Amino acid sequence: MAAQKNTSMVRARRILFGLAALLALMEFVDAFFIEAPFFGIAYSIVVAAAAAWLFRTTSRWPAILLGLLAAFELFAVIAIYPHSANPPATWRLALSGLVTAAVMLAAAITAWPRPRVA
Repeated sequence: MAAQKNTSMVRARRILFGLAALLALMEFVDAFFIEAPFFGIAYSIVVAAAAAWLFRTTSRWPAILLGLLAAFELFAVIAIYPHSANPPATWRLALSGLVTAAVMLAAAITAWPRPRVA
């Protein structure tokens, strides 16, 4: 039973790592199409660093950090980007929103405290 929980946890962490890497790549590419590319590149580097941290450790903190970063990005996708002077295409907003929502969900599943098995 404990091995099955451990396997599902590893699977959830791998999914979160893949989604976070995808988000970092999308943000890096998108940085060249926004008004302030420095912030997009910096955000993609922070997300990539958090994904690397997640890959290298079993701690919950990288998952929590990725969830917070994704929440910030989802807020920006919904409230800030559509109303900017040069708004991105609707398909880019939708794709970014879907990926960030998936990262938030995977981060919540990964970071959720599990009962300790004696």
